Amino acid sequence: MSDISEHFEFTDRQIFKHRRGPAHDGNPAPCRWKLCITATDEKYLVELLFELSNREDCYYVKYSPNGSPKCRDGMFLGRVFLTTEAEIGKLWKELRTDAKLMCSVQDDGAMEEYR
Repeated sequence: MSDISEHFEFTDRQIFKHRRGPAHDGNPAPCRWKLCITATDEKYLVELLFELSNREDCYYVKYSPNGSPKCRDGMFLGRVFLTTEAEIGKLWKELRTDAKLMCSVQDDGAMEEYR
């Protein structure tokens, strides 16, 4: 694994590794949309999330490291939280053509009744 993974810390339950972005400080919460990313190349995913975590509008990123119960049959799960829905949409449009990733947008508000 790349040294970039050292910039991430485990969450309290040790399921995900996360990193706060610049927008985290002083903001009460990210927008209700989040970008969900699935990849089979953990290093590629971690490097991408590290890059995204440095965006000024990045609130938070996280991923399921190897050995996590959230990894499924060699697939690693990543999440990106930004400050606006518009930027989540633009990022989805940019990343959806990357052959190493599967991307979707989840709207937490719309899905609340199904949780």
